[in-house]
Amino acid sequence: MSTLKHRIAKSLLMAAAVSVIAGCAVPRAVQNTEELANQGHLEEAIDVLREAKKDNPGDMRLDGAMYKQVDKLVGKYYQEGEQALAVNDEKTALERFESVLKYDSGNMRARQAIDQIDNRRHLKELLVEAHVLAESRPEDALQIIWKVLEERPGWSDAIKIRDVLMRRVAEAKTLAPALDASLKKPVSLSFRSHNLINIFENISKLANVNFIFDADVSKTATASISAKKTTAEDAINLLLATNRLRKKVLNHNTLLIYPASASKDKEYRDMAVKTFFLSHASAKAVSGALKMTLKTRDVYIDERINAIVVRDAPETLELASRLVQALDRPEAEVTLDVQVLEVSSSDALQLGVKYPESVGVGITNGEVGANQSNNIPLNLLTAMTKNNVFVNLGAQKGVTLNLLQKATHMEVLANPKIRVKNGKKAQIEIGQKVPVITNLMTDSGATSEKVEMLDVGLKFDVLPTISLDGEISVDIDLTVSSLGTPEISPKGAKYYRVNQRKTKTTLTAKDNETQILAGLINREDMDNKTGLPGVSQMPLLDRLFGNRESNKAKSELVLVITPRIERKLELPGAHVTTFISGTESRVSQDSLVLRNTDGARLTSGGAASVMPREIEPAPVHDLPEVHELEELPPLDAPAEQGAPALIPPPLTEKKVSSNRMDISRQMTVAFTKTMPEVPATSVNFTELKNVEVVNGNGAIGTGAPRAKSALTVSQKERTWRFG
Repeated sequence: MSTLKHRIAKSLLMAAAVSVIAGCAVPRAVQNTEELANQGHLEEAIDVLREAKKDNPGDMRLDGAMYKQVDKLVGKYYQEGEQALAVNDEKTALERFESVLKYDSGNMRARQAIDQIDNRRHLKELLVEAHVLAESRPEDALQIIWKVLEERPGWSDAIKIRDVLMRRVAEAKTLAPALDASLKKPVSLSFRSHNLINIFENISKLANVNFIFDADVSKTATASISAKKTTAEDAINLLLATNRLRKKVLNHNTLLIYPASASKDKEYRDMAVKTFFLSHASAKAVSGALKMTLKTRDVYIDERINAIVVRDAPETLELASRLVQALDRPEAEVTLDVQVLEVSSSDALQLGVKYPESVGVGITNGEVGANQSNNIPLNLLTAMTKNNVFVNLGAQKGVTLNLLQKATHMEVLANPKIRVKNGKKAQIEIGQKVPVITNLMTDSGATSEKVEMLDVGLKFDVLPTISLDGEISVDIDLTVSSLGTPEISPKGAKYYRVNQRKTKTTLTAKDNETQILAGLINREDMDNKTGLPGVSQMPLLDRLFGNRESNKAKSELVLVITPRIERKLELPGAHVTTFISGTESRVSQDSLVLRNTDGARLTSGGAASVMPREIEPAPVHDLPEVHELEELPPLDAPAEQGAPALIPPPLTEKKVSSNRMDISRQMTVAFTKTMPEVPATSVNFTELKNVEVVNGNGAIGTGAPRAKSALTVSQKERTWRFG
């Protein structure tokens, strides 16, 4: 039995010893961890704590130390990952963020950073694709860049490529269309009063473009067009505009043609939704600009995240993107270094003997203070003694010798610096609130006290306006106030006189130029002499029989302000601020122009239009032909034998009797090099009256609505005959 008790006691002692040793091991582990962490070995410190936690799983000290060291290590890895991302070292950044998750698996910032790296790789592929397309297809490349910047707005590489592409596209807008390459090829067209559907069929053969017509497109409509060195797309756009038609691009070489009406627009016009996240501009202001300039109706403003949601046609949304890019600019900022200095000085002098201003002698009846009566009995006059006769020397109660000279100098300086945005008001207040008690009387006659706080000190309001040339216009409103001497009202209320100086002005200064406002001066000059009459006015005796008090005070307020521009307004380029926006009735980036054109003629409904004199000769056939510019010789090439020259010699200038020329009553005919080699070919003209003939090269005629004539040309004789 004793043996069993001995064994139990031994086991308890061993357990107690292990607990003591373990209890000592925990502080030692924590101390070792701190030393390792201070040396920068955070991973080893965490490993030490983990080993210690195996032996002491529930120790709160180890849990706290573990949390502390893990937090340090996670912060270190995350910071290194962000630094690696800043220099585009995505591999190192990914390793660091993955290390964060190793120690803190629930860290959302690290997970988002890893997703961002994966997204950056995808965006980088798109950036490379845009770079490849930049030369041949800049508009497509620009669309890719817009998508990249929507997901990563501040990517400097993408912004640089975007700016280059926008300039290139803006310049190319006047040179080339925006469809497939086959529609960019220069062509020459010549149709007169021809069926509109057949004209599109000829363009289809030439430009390898497909047309699908809506059922409501007129099958009998006619049009005339004659142009050289233009593009198929420009010709299509002009034909559509002059015949009240519109197009929808189905793919790179297929167009849907439909009537230009509101009902057809609702049926065929695609609508898209885009959200613009603004960084600097107000969503409300940008929304107003979109509605005013682009006539956008479906606009939603989310003020919570400063975003705008727009629903409109894709071409309108693209214009809206450019407008938002031009408006969403960081505002200019300026730092105002203000110094407000108040310099005051005063000189006070009191010198001489101050005598009582009055001396009185009287008899008292034995009462003092308020109980003393003003009525003195006559019997007291006969019984005057030293006990009932008094002398009144006034409040001064005697003669005072003044020997005082005092000089004071005081400076009050406030030197605030404040940074403010352009056109925003900033306010600086330096001072204190002084309580002022006022007595109020009610209708019943009772009085009550009211405490009001009075602002005393410096109040400075400023509103800067930064111009584009670096000048700053500043509106200044400065008020400096101080408490004067306290006053007591007849009813016993205490109030203060307030000394106030105020200035309000507008000044202009250049960047880092100091402006000074001074001259707000307050001056007081007081000189007071008192003494015995007569002798106090005599020289040398005036100091003995009189007193002189003088006080001179002067204070001046000086304002020194120095504006320093911290950020100027970053103006976008002309390719951002200026762009084609369509016509009054339709928003579009395409304008009705004939690019690279020497001459053009376009009418609808069978009427012809004027073309300049240097024109491309048209083939003399019942059905006009269309020829690519590449098949034509240079303008200065000699004409082949038996064929008219490509460009006619200068024609004699014809005067028109009327200053007003009706274009619908004019038409022009020209002949091309590909005219068939036949002895004589004729072409019938409608509405022809006046014809000007040039030997063997061409003719220009203007006609009345119903006149008819025929023109016959003989290539051999190179003469023109009319029948």
